[in-house]
Amino acid sequence: MVAIGVEAGNAQEEFGEITAGAFVPDGRFLVLDRRFGVLRVFSPDGGMMAAAGRPGSGPGEFRLPVQVHLLSNRVVLVLDFGLSRFSIFDLTRDSLTFRRSFQVQSPAKEFCVLGDTLYVAGVRSADTATVTRYTLDGREAGTLGELFLTERDPVLAAAVSARLRIGCLPAKGLVLVASDYLPAIRAYDGRTGERRWEVRLAAFQETLLERKGTSVFFKVPPSQSIHQVDGLLGLNDGTVLVPLKRTWRRAEGAPTQSEHELRLLSPEGRELSMQRPTPRLVALSQHLLAAEDTTVDYPRVLIYRRPR
Repeated sequence: MVAIGVEAGNAQEEFGEITAGAFVPDGRFLVLDRRFGVLRVFSPDGGMMAAAGRPGSGPGEFRLPVQVHLLSNRVVLVLDFGLSRFSIFDLTRDSLTFRRSFQVQSPAKEFCVLGDTLYVAGVRSADTATVTRYTLDGREAGTLGELFLTERDPVLAAAVSARLRIGCLPAKGLVLVASDYLPAIRAYDGRTGERRWEVRLAAFQETLLERKGTSVFFKVPPSQSIHQVDGLLGLNDGTVLVPLKRTWRRAEGAPTQSEHELRLLSPEGRELSMQRPTPRLVALSQHLLAAEDTTVDYPRVLIYRRPR
């Protein structure tokens, strides 16, 4: 439907690195740019309407923004991994204005939202939980989830569990957690923290893990392919979309190549289908889909209408 992003010319529509996006119900689209440290609002036809943020650590500034989420039609939440901070912005028809921010104690790279609770993925050194709950005003409200690979090696478990993906499934009240390089996806009750199910993805090729002392290295094999979980997206019908990145070498010493694929899970965690190759998803709504355009050599987002 629409292409957002230009190679050169209009600086307001040039991207440094497209990190994340979110759809507004009226058709506008939010794009978070990690390299330029800015959050921008685009109209349904792709024109830039408003922007907020700049590189820095002051109010409304970003050091390493990683995720954006629309809390309501008028409130936007941005997670900054570099500052361990959430920033809240007010969204109007033609403006994006900083309201306030709050710190989190978790080394937060991803989060999701169920009702008025934030679920932040991250493992603190003294914890065995993988998710911390926060209220929307920044108060900690408990933890849930367990480390991965605890039966093999404590050091390995801590390293693998620090590389987390998280997604919420509002239709079932579930919080989904996965580690980047493992085929296991776990679903927890967002209210009680009880683990409801765990699934292991089929035909998932894990990375090589190498431990040297207290350090763990994630290595691309010499020639075979590996998978990496690239996100967890809960859909309105209760199914779960799991984007994966597949990396491989044709021969030892050859350069690495990569492509993206999608797995679809039932609300109970049963794997339903796979599609390969696909573009990298940036955002998803009930009727629209945003993906990174890989046919050009500059950052650009393509907006598609989802088939019914």
